[in-house]
Amino acid sequence: MKTYQTFILDIDGTLIRGDEVLPGAKELLILLRQQQKQIILATNNPADSHLQIFERLMKMGLLINKHEIVTPIDAINDF
Repeated sequence: MKTYQTFILDIDGTLIRGDEVLPGAKELLILLRQQQKQIILATNNPADSHLQIFERLMKMGLLINKHEIVTPIDAINDF
């Protein structure tokens, strides 16, 4: 893990399941931040907007930044 600078994590099923934070998810994000790693949170769910996902994760107690989230719509717009 020390040699990697960027970590891409799937949101649904890896960090959260429904409205529940999965065990170890908060701790993993804290560890990656302490090691000054770049974090990218990806989802294949096209139903929620970038902002909706951000707000939902923040309400669940995951400390993230808006720019770390990538949605299918973001991928299309960046293409």
